[in-house]
Amino acid sequence: MMVRDDAAVAEVQAAYADFGRGDIPALLNRLTDDIVWTTPGAGSPIPHAGRLQGKAQVGQFFQGVNEKLEFHDFDPNEFIANGDVVVALGTWDATVRGTSVRIRDGFAMVFRLRGAKIAEFREYSDSREYAAALESLRA
Repeated sequence: MMVRDDAAVAEVQAAYADFGRGDIPALLNRLTDDIVWTTPGAGSPIPHAGRLQGKAQVGQFFQGVNEKLEFHDFDPNEFIANGDVVVALGTWDATVRGTSVRIRDGFAMVFRLRGAKIAEFREYSDSREYAAALESLRA
C-alpha cells in the first residue's frame, strides 16, 4: 500500500516532533520492526554510525546521539515527497559533549514508508567534523 504524499510528510514531521521533545519511545513506535537506518560515519568514532537494522539498534543510535551531542537547534525545514518517499532538508547546530567543538551543518534525510510507518532512513551530511571531535576525546 502506497502512502499519499501529505500523509507521508505528516508522519515524518511527527517523528521529528518526537525527537524534538526527546520522546524516543514515541519515535521508535513510528518505525517498522525491521527498520533499516543508515547514517554517515561508518568506521569512525561516531557511535552507531553506518547501517543499523531493527528498533533496538535505532534506539541505541539515539542514546549515542544524546550522550555525544548537545543540540542548540535542529531544523528540518523543507519536505519533498513522492508517494511513500519523503526527503527532509534542514540544518543542525550542536556542541560535541566534552569538547568546545560546535558543529553547524546541513542535511538531507530520506525516509521510505511502508504502510504508515518508516521502514527505511538514510542520512546525507558531513560527518568529518563530528568524527574529529570524538577522536580528540580519545587522545
